[in-house]
Amino acid sequence: MGSGKSTVGRMVSEVLNISFVDLDEMIAVYAESSIEEIFREYGEIRFRELEQKCLEKVIEESEFCVIATGGGTPCFYQNMEFMKNNGLVVYLRHSVLSLIRGIDQSATVRPLLSSVHVEQRVSFVEKHLCEREEFYSGADVILETENKTISEIVEEIVEVYSTKNRAGL
Repeated sequence: MGSGKSTVGRMVSEVLNISFVDLDEMIAVYAESSIEEIFREYGEIRFRELEQKCLEKVIEESEFCVIATGGGTPCFYQNMEFMKNNGLVVYLRHSVLSLIRGIDQSATVRPLLSSVHVEQRVSFVEKHLCEREEFYSGADVILETENKTISEIVEEIVEVYSTKNRAGL
């Protein structure tokens, strides 16, 4: 949440000239409802079921694409293993304060943050990051993003992808 996955993903897909999928957008289209409405009406468990279904669908139907997942995607079911078996998984590692800045600058509605007061955001993000780090650290590539521009991050991902692609991995 707030790491720039969608922004970076779109730019990587443009550089590589392959399609881009924002998993949250796909879920909203599939469910014919916004992410916020899904959380409010059905809860997180139903959202995670839809997320898994849409992740599998996009990977099975797309030969090559860049997918921006939600921050929780790799933490549920066997999603991380599934993604790693079907592509290159990149974790954009940020500090907590950097993530808070990203959240604050984004216009995206964050259902998990809807009931969290502004002064509690740091502890909320710290807690979630700590809980999810085990999953995130299983990514194929961990990019340290502090003090890097979006263009620099995109460049690093494209280089890693190109190197692995040339090596046939």
